Order: sequence, then C-alpha cells, then structure tokens
Amino acid sequence: MAIQKFAVSTDGHSAHHDEEARFRLWQETYCGRIDDLKRLSSDPFTGHWSFTRIGDFGMCRFRGTPHAGQRETQQIATSGDEKLSIGFNLAKTTHRFFQRGRETVVPDSQPLLYRADEAYGYVGASDYVVMAFPRRMLGALGARAEALVGRSLDGELPALRHLRRYLCLLDEPDMATDDPALADHVLDTVEDLVVLALGASGDAQVMAQMRGMRSARHAEITALIARGFADPAFSVQRLATTIGVSPGYIQKLLHESGQSFTERVLELRLAKARAMLADRRNDALKVSDIALACGFSDISYFNRSFRRRFGSAPNDFRSR
Repeated sequence: MAIQKFAVSTDGHSAHHDEEARFRLWQETYCGRIDDLKRLSSDPFTGHWSFTRIGDFGMCRFRGTPHAGQRETQQIATSGDEKLSIGFNLAKTTHRFFQRGRETVVPDSQPLLYRADEAYGYVGASDYVVMAFPRRMLGALGARAEALVGRSLDGELPALRHLRRYLCLLDEPDMATDDPALADHVLDTVEDLVVLALGASGDAQVMAQMRGMRSARHAEITALIARGFADPAFSVQRLATTIGVSPGYIQKLLHESGQSFTERVLELRLAKARAMLADRRNDALKVSDIALACGFSDISYFNRSFRRRFGSAPNDFRSR
C-alpha cells in the first residue's frame, strides 16, 4: 500500500476562450470525476483540487472561487463499500450543505459528517478539506455515526481539531510515498482520530488516544519545528504556546522519537547552513550572515556545533 497523490486545476486553460467557454471546457474535462459545478457569479472561475489516496481511504483539498456543486447517485462509484465523509470548511465564510432533504449551514472551521455514497449538494464552498473512509472503519460506532449524517460536528473537540490539522499536513506534496509502513501509520492515525471524534468509549477510546492523538500531535509539532527553526527566537516555549500544550509535553513526545527539541532544531539549522555554504549563490555572504539566516545568534556556538557535526569548519564547505 502507498500514499498516492494527484491534482486537478483550472490553471493553464486556453486564454483564447472567453470565461464562459473556458468554464464549460473545464466542466466537460473534469466534472465526471469530481462534482457537477455551477458558478455563483460571472467572475472568472479558478479551482485547484489535490487528492490523496491510501487504499480505500481518500481525501481532497480544494482552494478556489466560491461555487455550487452537486454529486448525483449515478456519479458515485459502485465499489460495494459504504463510505462516510468528514469535511472541514476552511474558508472565512459559511457555505451550505444538502443531503437527505436537510440543509446544514457550515461556518468557518466547522466539521460536517455526511454519506459519500449518497447524493449531496453544496453552495458557497471555496476552501475545504474532506476525507472519505469506509464505514467499517468505525466498527460498532457505525450505527451511532449514522444518526449524525448531514449534521455539523463540534469543531472544538480536540480529536476534530487534530484531524483537521492532520489532513492539511497530509495534503502536502511531499507526503507521497511508496513506504507501506508509513501508509499504515497514517491510516491508523486517521482511524483513531475519527473514532474519538465520533464518541469512542472504553478500551477503544484509550487505544485511540494513545495512538492517534499522540501521533497527530507529534506530526503537528515536527511540522511547526520545520517551519520555524530558522528564527533565532524560536523556542519550545513559543511552540507550546502556539499549539496550547506544555513545553514538558513537547519534550516528552519528541524524546519518544529519539530527539529532543534542541537536538531537532540544531540538526535542521546545521543542515540548512551546510546547504547555504555549498551554494555558490551565497558566496558573497559572510559565514556569520549565513549562521544568522539559519537561526544561530552566537557565531562561536555555530562554529563549534558545525565542526562537531560535520568534522570541518564552515568555510571548508564554501561552494562545494
């Protein structure tokens, strides 16, 4: 099993057509595999869909022009597997969702549970992430989940907040891989977060909390470290404040994977410094400038750390 990715976009469509002709051409090309879409205004329509698939689990992230869409029964693949979906409205505006004769208003960041194997419609969507998963993933929770179909869920539940962040992280292009162990790990994490969000109890709740929540937290922490390490003021205290946990919890979670916060940040800073030193485009920069750009505020500490890590002084890597 692998983590597979592909994308569909309106970018690059012929500029020789007027807007209406471009939209019709796009509909004819792609709407068979997505939804039947309708524009809500005469403004130019743009859209980018990125898809991720792992076995019979799938997710999609959309960004683009607000629009209306519907998916009819004949468009839904008859795979013989009942599918449920959880979608998150990531726009700053609300959109409306229709299924089973019920209309649901979906505010910003609000999650929604619906049947992916039944007809549905929506109006006003412009930024969302949605996942589809087999009903059997829920086990005994399936009957309870059925009562929630077409309804908004509590977006403040920790499991749903983590699920939203985890899906957005999974949407990153570099998450594609042929590693079956990683794919299995991702599916386990998603499953645990879903069953927690829909009301798991007893042993199932304990197992999901131990596995899914911790895994999602770890993924979020490492992603934020990768984004912020080059800031000299980046610290475990700042990171803890950002995600609403204690510094000790972050340290404990990172230690379980073999590196402390300080070790992980230092490794990323040194790797970036080495790459910058070896790039001829940076030959005009001083070593101290490169060190600062990588998050080091003390040049002596940078030199010692670099030599200890790579066995040579920073200048030895210039323009390699």
